[in-house]
Amino acid sequence: MTFKRGKTVLAAVLLLTCLINLKVPAADPGQLTLTVKQVYTDAGSSAPLGKTFSYRLLPKAVSNPMPEAGGADGYTFTITGTDDIDIGPIAFSYAGVYAYEISHTTAPAPGYTYDREVYTIEVFVKSDLTVNTVVYKKDGSKAEKIMYAHSYNLRPSDPDNMEDSPVVKTVNGYPAASSTFTFRLRADDPSSPMPAGSVNGVKEIRITGSGRAEFGTWSYAAEGTYYYRVSEINSGVRGYTYDTTVYTITDSVKSEDGQLVVTRVVTNASNKQVTSLSFINTYSSGGGGGGGGGGGGGGTIFTPRPKSPAVNPTPGPGTTPKPDDPETEIPDPNIPEAGPVPEPETPPNPGSAGDPANPGGNPAEGPKTGDDAPIALYVVLFCLSGVTAFGSAVYLMTGRRRGRGAAE
Repeated sequence: MTFKRGKTVLAAVLLLTCLINLKVPAADPGQLTLTVKQVYTDAGSSAPLGKTFSYRLLPKAVSNPMPEAGGADGYTFTITGTDDIDIGPIAFSYAGVYAYEISHTTAPAPGYTYDREVYTIEVFVKSDLTVNTVVYKKDGSKAEKIMYAHSYNLRPSDPDNMEDSPVVKTVNGYPAASSTFTFRLRADDPSSPMPAGSVNGVKEIRITGSGRAEFGTWSYAAEGTYYYRVSEINSGVRGYTYDTTVYTITDSVKSEDGQLVVTRVVTNASNKQVTSLSFINTYSSGGGGGGGGGGGGGGTIFTPRPKSPAVNPTPGPGTTPKPDDPETEIPDPNIPEAGPVPEPETPPNPGSAGDPANPGGNPAEGPKTGDDAPIALYVVLFCLSGVTAFGSAVYLMTGRRRGRGAAE
């Protein structure tokens, strides 16, 4: 028993000796991780900038330790939606007091309400490198946590209040059948809002013959200026000259009391403001197809007017007058109107100054007719002719009687 106790004591002494000689590694430098919370809310609308917001951690002293990828000019980070993010770790090797500042840096945007709080973090590092922190708001009061609350509540524009400029199609001529024409609305930026039925910033509509149609309206979710172009597609239908006018739609979108409001301006190729998108095509049965016209009406709708008798003469015998077609009466602004038909010039009379046969133009030297003689001369000649005829008859009768008397 004595031997066993001695052995047990010896083992305990050896174990104690090992523990005494064991080297405990030195403690790592103190570390700090900061947690930043973000709360995001919206009014159910689509926020144009999304839900991601930017922040910056800035050291109050250039020598302050910073998270990895940070420096004297600060450490930037982002948070999306409602979420928390950890910044750090920040490693401290020496005891002391270190100060930092955290602020929200996202640029202002319509519809967004930002939390602009600025937090100051004071870090106390003891000689044993233990770390304690105190957070202050910009008004000097203490904060239990670093938290930002942002929201988006800008109401989108109301499409019912958007002016929908119509496309007005006019056909000049007498086509045997009405053709279908195509018109295109194209956004300068394919990501711009567009009406229903659009694909990659383009929408097309069709009109058969003369008529009108609309592309439709849409809604805006952000302020800005948006540009669109409207033109006719040359389908190459035989006999038609196509209108090549290109109209520009400019939508200016601004926020008014939390509501986006659209102001629209439509201009033609001459940069003049118009109220409709007017296109005029001319049909000619003897012409080719697909040619470009001289431009549309510049937004002006022309009205028919009666035909002039000088331009449309009365039909000849055996023909049926064709009723006036309003489409053909809409004048093309690029074709001058026909003036009155001049009367034919009267050729010069013979013997006049304009007669090539009588360059001198002396009426006395020209031939005359019996129409120039007085009527009394005709009466005298008629009477003499009658007397002569009567005398001849009496002479002949007297001569016969004398011949008979001599024979007896």
